[in-house]
Amino acid sequence: MASKFPVKVTKESLLQFTTEEQIFEYYLGTAIDLESKYHSPLRSDRYPTCSFTVTASGRLWFKDWSGHFKGDCFNLVEEYYGCDFKEALLHVDVDLGLHVFDSNVQRNDIKERSTNIERKVKERAVISVKTQPYSETDMVYWASQGVTAEMLIEYKVFVARFVRINDTPVWDYTNSNPIYVYQLPSGAMKCYRPLEKDKTKKWLSNATVTDIFGWEQLPLQGDLCFITKSLKDIMALRYLGYWACSPQAEENIFPMDMAVELRGSFAKVVILYDNDEAGLRRASEESERLNIPYVHFPTGIEGKDVSGTINKQGARKTRDLITHLLSTI
Repeated sequence: MASKFPVKVTKESLLQFTTEEQIFEYYLGTAIDLESKYHSPLRSDRYPTCSFTVTASGRLWFKDWSGHFKGDCFNLVEEYYGCDFKEALLHVDVDLGLHVFDSNVQRNDIKERSTNIERKVKERAVISVKTQPYSETDMVYWASQGVTAEMLIEYKVFVARFVRINDTPVWDYTNSNPIYVYQLPSGAMKCYRPLEKDKTKKWLSNATVTDIFGWEQLPLQGDLCFITKSLKDIMALRYLGYWACSPQAEENIFPMDMAVELRGSFAKVVILYDNDEAGLRRASEESERLNIPYVHFPTGIEGKDVSGTINKQGARKTRDLITHLLSTI
């Protein structure tokens, strides 16, 4: 059956006639720049808590620092209307009067696109590490999380003797505060100190929202894949017999195109984030945005995530709990 749209409904088709800046400006109702703070159009926002940045790939990104939203202009429209990605494109087409997808409008020339923002691409910080072999203490820690030596190799997790950012020393390994490094296909790194008591000093990363953990390890097809919130939980789920992938931070939006690819590759895709307030909120938001069901461990149990539950309750009980959660959807 022929499509009712004269042009394929894609963001690339729209961006021939407008810009990300112009889309943001329409829905924010004001001109934008990279230095100012803005009120969120998605919630009651008494004080301006949102700002713009440019990702390493050159995309314009809008972030609500309260934790309610982070994404590009099309993600914003999805949230604004509570719709899926294709519907968001159609809303932009109508709202901005572009008529790209309107069969009744003949478009002979692409109008000149204008923008008032000079995008300065944010360069990745250079993280350099000196690796060292795993010690018995390191392996005891990872085993307690349901992670084997083979998984650490497969998922490219290393021990760091020290970490530097732009040649400045920042962390040194100690037995009481070890450092582990996650290596991503893009060349980005995420450094993790699981025993660090100060939560603001547990992580260092130069990864971006386009970096997805576990993606290259996934099979081409399968029965079930979880979208979870960390590489540690990906490996813990793998130990239990499940495939999984994750954004590099729980607050990050999972890319829509990759979610579509997952749904085409796996019979079932399920979101599983932490069972704390932030995790439940993000799981609900992503479930609605991606049209993917979510489950979570019951609040009040020992362990708020997969690896933590394995640590507190053991692999068998954790697997049984996940089996029960899957039976509810």
